[in-house]
Amino acid sequence: MSSDAPTSVVAPRSVESSSPEQPKARPRKAWRAWLVVGLVCFLLCEGVTRGLTSTASANGMPRITRFPLVPYRPSAEQVQEHLSDGSRKPGDYFVFDSALGWSVGPSGTSRRKGEVLATSNAQGVRAASDRVYATAPPAGKLRIVTVGDSFTHCDEVRNDETWQHFLESGADDLEVLNLGVGGYGSDQAYLRWKREGSEFTSDIVILGIWPEDLCRNVNVVRYYLTPDGNYLSKPRFIFRDDELALVNSPVLHGAPLAEALAAPEECALLEHDFWANPSETQQSWTHSSRTWRSFQSVFALFRRKAIRQQLYSGHDTTAIDITVGIAEAFSRDVAATGAIPVVLLIPMRDLLPMHTGAEKFPLVTALESAGVNVVDLGPTFGREVEARSGAGLYMPGGHHSAEGNRLLSEALAEALSPFLAEAREKRGQ
Repeated sequence: MSSDAPTSVVAPRSVESSSPEQPKARPRKAWRAWLVVGLVCFLLCEGVTRGLTSTASANGMPRITRFPLVPYRPSAEQVQEHLSDGSRKPGDYFVFDSALGWSVGPSGTSRRKGEVLATSNAQGVRAASDRVYATAPPAGKLRIVTVGDSFTHCDEVRNDETWQHFLESGADDLEVLNLGVGGYGSDQAYLRWKREGSEFTSDIVILGIWPEDLCRNVNVVRYYLTPDGNYLSKPRFIFRDDELALVNSPVLHGAPLAEALAAPEECALLEHDFWANPSETQQSWTHSSRTWRSFQSVFALFRRKAIRQQLYSGHDTTAIDITVGIAEAFSRDVAATGAIPVVLLIPMRDLLPMHTGAEKFPLVTALESAGVNVVDLGPTFGREVEARSGAGLYMPGGHHSAEGNRLLSEALAEALSPFLAEAREKRGQ
C-alpha cells in the first residue's frame, strides 16, 4: 500500500555546485596597540624608578631603596665631599690612618643614640679610658692579644659585653686585649698587630677571621666591595714571585683617591682590587633609562652574591690563597716573639650550613693544610646558634649581642685549652 505523501529527494551537493569561499578578513594591525601599551608601561616604569631614586646614602651615590645603581663611578667632587680631611677631633673613636686606612684612635668614645657604647684608652685599645696596659703582663697573668674585624672588636655592644671581657672574667689568670677594628680585613688586622699589638709582650695572639674578610682581603677601595658604603681605601697584600707584597701603602686618600674613583681605568693600583669591575664602573648609553639601569644594577648585585659564594666555597681560590698567606705571615711573626699564634674562625650567620656541615669550612681546611693553628667555632658556637635559630644572639646590625659574645667566649675558652696549657707550661705556672 503506497503513501499519498510526496517523497522528496535531496541531491548531494557536488563540488562544482558549491559556492566559492569568501575571502578571509584582513587581521588588524595589533602590533600598534601592543607598541602603545609597551610604551606606556615603560614610561610608567621610568616614572616610578625615578621617583624611587635617592642619593640619601652614606656616599651620596644614587640608589633605589637600599640598592645602589650602576655605574659605580662617583665624581671627584662627590668623593671629596664625603671624605674626611684626615684630621682628628678630640674624642673621635674611629680615625683615619695612613698605614691601615682607618683605626681606633686613642682616648676615643663611640656612642649610640647618646649612650656610650665603646671607649678606647690612651693606647688605642678598646678598654676603659683609664686602663693602661704595661708592656709585660702582670705577674701571674697570661696575656692574650686579639686583632680582627668588627666581630673581634664586638660592634654594637658595650665594653663589658665583648667576648674578650667574658673570656678575661672567666679565668683568674687571663688578661685579654681587644685591638679589633670594625670593617677590617685580615690584612689590616695583621698590620695593626705588627705596629701596635707586638709592643705588648703576649702569651697568645689571636687573629679573628669572619668569612666576609675573604672578600675584604682582595679589596683596595671599600666602595667597590660595598657600593652603598664609604670611599675609604685600605692596604692589600698580593703575591709577587710567590711572596707577599703590600700595595696601597700608604693608602690613597683625599684628592688622589677622588681622582682614581672618578677615572678608575687610569689608576693602575685599582687593577689589584678584585671588586673593581669595569663592566660596573663604565658609563653606558643604556644608563639614560632609569628602568634599564635598575635591571642592570639588580643583575650586578646578584652576580656579586654569586661571586662571594665562589670565594667562600673555594671554587675561586683567589681569596682563600691570599688569606692563608696572611695567616702564615702572622703566625711566623707572632711565633718569633715567643707567643703562640692562633687563627680564630668566627661563624657567619648567613653561612651556618657551611660552618656546621659534615665538611669543614673551606678556609679552615686550607689553614690546617698550611700548618696554621686554627680554632674553628663553627662546630661548637655555630651549632648553638643553629639550635637557637639565632634568637637573642644578634644585634639589629648583625653583630653578636652580649649573650652571643658570652656563648662565643665559652666555646673559645674550651678550644683554647691546649694553647693555654702550653703557655702556662712556658711560664712555669
